[in-house]
Amino acid sequence: MAESAQARGRPGGRGGATRLDAFVDAAFAFAVTLLVISVDAIPDSTAALVQALKSIPAFAACFAMIAMFWASHARWSRRHNRDGVADVVLSLALVFTVLVYVYPLRLQFGVFFAWASGGWLPYPMAFDGAADISFMFLVYGLAFASMSLCMAALYGHSWRNRERLGLDAGARAEVVGELAIFGWFTVVATASVLAALATPADDTSLRVGLPGMLYALLGLTGPVNALAVRRATTAATARLSVPARGVLVTGTDTGVGKSLVSVALLHALRARGLRAVGMKPVAAGCEPTADGPRNEDALALQEASTPRPPYADVNPWALPEPTAPQLAARLAGTTVELAPVLAAHARLAATADCVVVEGAGGWLSPLGDDIEHADLARALRVPVLLVVGLRLGCLSHARLSAQAIEADGCRLVGWIGSAVDPRFDRRDDYLALLRAALPAPCLGVLPHAPGADPASLAMHLAAAAAAVVQAHTPGATAG
Repeated sequence: MAESAQARGRPGGRGGATRLDAFVDAAFAFAVTLLVISVDAIPDSTAALVQALKSIPAFAACFAMIAMFWASHARWSRRHNRDGVADVVLSLALVFTVLVYVYPLRLQFGVFFAWASGGWLPYPMAFDGAADISFMFLVYGLAFASMSLCMAALYGHSWRNRERLGLDAGARAEVVGELAIFGWFTVVATASVLAALATPADDTSLRVGLPGMLYALLGLTGPVNALAVRRATTAATARLSVPARGVLVTGTDTGVGKSLVSVALLHALRARGLRAVGMKPVAAGCEPTADGPRNEDALALQEASTPRPPYADVNPWALPEPTAPQLAARLAGTTVELAPVLAAHARLAATADCVVVEGAGGWLSPLGDDIEHADLARALRVPVLLVVGLRLGCLSHARLSAQAIEADGCRLVGWIGSAVDPRFDRRDDYLALLRAALPAPCLGVLPHAPGADPASLAMHLAAAAAAVVQAHTPGATAG
């Protein structure tokens, strides 16, 4: 279940730091303090200061390693963290391992730089023989593998919940890339541990050298990541090479004619010879029937669809109370999630040339706790069609809605004027102002016609139907 982009600035993320983020950041900061150049005492002489400064290379390498893990967790938290049980447990496991990892890390890099400098840089501890060095590699490898496993598990959790998080193809490829990085780290560290355990005790050069030399394989991390991302992107492109055309219909407010526009648009698309089906992912205000709860608008979409889809696919979330979906879901004791919506949309798209998705309320009206229209548009990869209720105040509402849609990174393909107020005698003047003010074209104007057959209004939306089709031609982007 993805969250609001205007609240967080990107798909699937959250706004602001949580207490878990603050705790993890504090733990990483504390780990860095344990790496300070002179941990025992402040140097009291020039010689002591020089000796302490010789620890800078090892400190820098340790700092970079700790910062790499912290930055990766920060990226994950910013984009995927839901503060669920698994997220908290895995993050706390990472904190635990990083605090355990600090001393093996400092020891490992201290020994490396002392060896590389021929002893000019100080050894962090004395070694009695090859067995001690082998043990050092064993402890370090276990710590490094444990931290890498924690990060791999966090991204693996995101991958398992990719539908619920509403991750698009790019975000999924990114998750696969991070999984490849930390999976490769784990493989290399595990190989080093096995080498430290398996090399013969009497073969000093192999026992000391092999566990360390295996870490040179970390140089392949970049190619491993690139290969994983390329394969994930190729797979996503293959799945979406011939996507169903579609559009998300939203409005400047509730009661502006979204349902009428959606149904009339279905007729206009069908008039072009397309198989067009409608969808209302979340409908609040459903009446109980023998077949289950039914919503009037969703039924109208189903009736106007060809081929006729199952109601459960047209309206995955049918909520009884006629109020804001977010509140209706709470009153019904349920939580609206994106996964059923995406699955239903996929089934509809498999049988149709175009899917018209009707939103609920205005663009910034949540579809559920932590689900916004922007999340839905991005997850479905469809452009947005804005319905403007022609009445006093519509100019401001329309401009704010258009700005919000574009700020959320979605494509506004156009807008429809809906004559909801028959007493509004400045309609033509406002239409002219709207055409000049909005960044997308006017694709039709529906007259005030209570009780009219939506099929008879399809001719007013011929331009909208053409724009929806054009939005999905090769080279066009859907948002």
